[in-house]
Amino acid sequence: MRYIDLSDKTENQITVDREDGIYLGHPTTVLLDDGRTIYTVYPKGHGVGQLVMKRSDDAGLTWSERLPVPDSFSTSLECPTIYKLTDRDGVERLFIFAGRYPFRSSVSTDNGKSWSEFSPIVDFGGYFMSTIVETGKGEYLALFHDEGAFIHGGDTHRVEVYRAGEGADARTRFRQSSLSADGGWVRTSTWNLDISENPERKGDEWTKVYETSHGDTFADGHYELYQIRTTDGGLTWSEPERICATKEPTKLCEPCMIKSPDGKRIAVLLRENSRKKQSMFAVTDDNGQNWSDVKELNGVLTGDRHCAKYLRDGRLFVSFRDMNPDSPYYQNWVAWIGSFDDILHGRDGDCKLRLKKSCTFDCAYPGVEVLADGTVVAVTYGQWEENAKNYILCVRISGEEIKGY
Repeated sequence: MRYIDLSDKTENQITVDREDGIYLGHPTTVLLDDGRTIYTVYPKGHGVGQLVMKRSDDAGLTWSERLPVPDSFSTSLECPTIYKLTDRDGVERLFIFAGRYPFRSSVSTDNGKSWSEFSPIVDFGGYFMSTIVETGKGEYLALFHDEGAFIHGGDTHRVEVYRAGEGADARTRFRQSSLSADGGWVRTSTWNLDISENPERKGDEWTKVYETSHGDTFADGHYELYQIRTTDGGLTWSEPERICATKEPTKLCEPCMIKSPDGKRIAVLLRENSRKKQSMFAVTDDNGQNWSDVKELNGVLTGDRHCAKYLRDGRLFVSFRDMNPDSPYYQNWVAWIGSFDDILHGRDGDCKLRLKKSCTFDCAYPGVEVLADGTVVAVTYGQWEENAKNYILCVRISGEEIKGY
């Protein structure tokens, strides 16, 4: 196994966004059909917070100022995810999905120039819409996880979102209350975020902009994985179906689906959040009608929030947060390069790249895009400097450079 450290290759690194005193996290990306326009969306805060959107018109070399967004982008309560989905008639739409209960989406029909307000798409929820693959014309399979609180909603916990500031300066916090035994509400948090993540500014007036509720987490602390389907390009979705249940309670989450090169098999990589096992995987040969038993991955792939794309040479580029204590890049932003068969058969693969060293393990959510010339454009968040707030970074690796790995 080769370990290659790219952390000091600053010529490959572009700052997407940074704000003094503000934590920026958990970006998601989509590449448009022109092969050069990339949108990224991310929260001001750890998963939850005011959503920010930027666009690159030159495949990640430069990034726009913060773009105008709908008012409801202040109401996001979990990591956003962005996808490009096409219906049976060939109509292409961009979707941004908002997690927790209920799942909501914002839709663009003009390649990201304008967006609808978030609106509920189903009467269930989950942490976030982690991964989507195409299974037919206008048909997609989506996977997500939940800890019990959001899948069926509920009314034992109430969340209120407050906003201060306008435009690019908008910031949000939320307050949470729980239902007491006597039927009253008990506030369980003053604010969700450490005040240092969204500091007070002179003249701030915090205004309530959203309220929702949810149920309790599973009593034993386990997580569950679910799949849903759409046959109309993402406009409507089926009821959730639990998959990949294990004999012993586990904390499998943040699924990442990968199609085999011939498109006949799907593998799903899974974070194991109890940290008692390596990351895990399962496979399906019938687009999710049946899934294999869950197995441990090779430890080189143990980590969080895997995001996989095929390189032009047919190998996989899998970006994630390295959580293998035996890895020289433990708790850093890494990418594994290898084949689909390497994953199935537990082989090491070709190499592991450290894309950027982070000062804490709080880093390395996707996305990843591969350009026509083979260049990889990866975008994530992290604490890239001591005593600095997390910010958004883009790493570009040329097609020629990738060939050498």
